[in-house]
Amino acid sequence: MHFVVGFLLLVGALVFTAMFHESRFDGFFHPPALVLVGLTPLAIALMGHGFRSLVQAFRDLARALRRDRSLRAFDRELAQFSDLLRRGRMADAANYLDRCESPLRDYGVWSLERYSREEFAEVVAAVRSEKLHGLKDSEEVFQTLAQVTPSVGMVGTVLGLVGMLVKLQSFNEISAGMALALLTTFYGLLIGRCLYSPLVAAIRAYVFSLQSIFAKLESAYALHTVGRSVDAIVGPAPANGTAHGANGKGDARALTEGNA
Repeated sequence: MHFVVGFLLLVGALVFTAMFHESRFDGFFHPPALVLVGLTPLAIALMGHGFRSLVQAFRDLARALRRDRSLRAFDRELAQFSDLLRRGRMADAANYLDRCESPLRDYGVWSLERYSREEFAEVVAAVRSEKLHGLKDSEEVFQTLAQVTPSVGMVGTVLGLVGMLVKLQSFNEISAGMALALLTTFYGLLIGRCLYSPLVAAIRAYVFSLQSIFAKLESAYALHTVGRSVDAIVGPAPANGTAHGANGKGDARALTEGNA
């Protein structure tokens, strides 16, 4: 199904560009060229990867663009969460997870289970493998977009040259074809190399950030099992006991009250 929909979008973009490329040309803004270069690569990615992979790729991209803030929040929240665990305040720790804004919200619940260090490492390894495999798929989606977009620009160049040849007898009418030929190449290079390629790099950086998060989580659990603080890997917990949740508020007294 996704192949058919992608193919129809591709054909529709080509037909629209061929039919309306003679619209008024105002400098660098050329709607038919934008439709061709903007829509066709997405259609090709849809044909090759499917709806689910395409949607997931943009969700992962949103997380990747927030990776630095997420990693800082994880360090801060892990320090507080581990401090609660070390003091035996399990109910407070569980309540704290609900207010976390970093990946600790999803992965910290494992620390509440009675795993051995080896069992915990196996759980982390399994989820890490699944998550990184999904990110690899998302990276391939943007890699496809980065590679295909300049090529689509060249297709627009061919369409523009054909339009110029059709109107060759009238010099005043060949400008539309020339505009399509040049601007699709320009848009293709600009979007492919200056937009999609950096997004591929952002996904790759997110992979490294997530690997760091899993490594810290595993190390924190190992320290917790021997009753040691995680300060060495994430820094000390806030001195005033502040518990930063999803709204950035809450303190140790609120946690205690919640436990009561």
